[in-house]
Amino acid sequence: MRYLSILFVIITSCQSIKTINNTKRCINRYLSKNSSKYYGVKNVDFYDLMKDIENKMIKDGILQNKTKNDYFKLTEQLFENGKSKKYDSLFNKYIIYLEKKGLEIYVYSNRSAILVECPMKNYANGDKTYKKILTNQMKLNDSIEAYGFSKKLLLKFIDTPPKKEFNKIIYRAPIIFQILSYFEFKKYKNIKQ
Repeated sequence: MRYLSILFVIITSCQSIKTINNTKRCINRYLSKNSSKYYGVKNVDFYDLMKDIENKMIKDGILQNKTKNDYFKLTEQLFENGKSKKYDSLFNKYIIYLEKKGLEIYVYSNRSAILVECPMKNYANGDKTYKKILTNQMKLNDSIEAYGFSKKLLLKFIDTPPKKEFNKIIYRAPIIFQILSYFEFKKYKNIKQ
């Protein structure tokens, strides 16, 4: 019986890794196709780009670490009157960096591939944690799309992965992307504070 339990854990773990890798491949394939077509950039690795941005945020003092609490603190500061302006130039620099690498934040089809389409293609094969996080992120993304960014929605989005899963880039990358999107959309829309 013990061996069956171990075998079940191994199979479940392998399936989870396969689901995450399939999601990553789907997103990267979609973004690479678009960026090659419009920007001449052949290979876009979304997760590596989000890691780069996260490391830049730490280097620039925007984040202290890669913890959920650090992202909560950042979001609180982004919505404080007067404080968000100090971040505008840094986030604009990050967005320009991403555009040079072939990732356009404001393009709806990119947002859809990253936050909905590719994760949904792998939903059925995901483990319970993946499905729960994905379901919550998609509901919150729908609210952001419908009503615009708000501190409450962004904080809830950050809170979707449990703390023990937060160390995985597969779950942090959409959060980083949403924070970047907040700054990009802020240029074009009136953001609810």
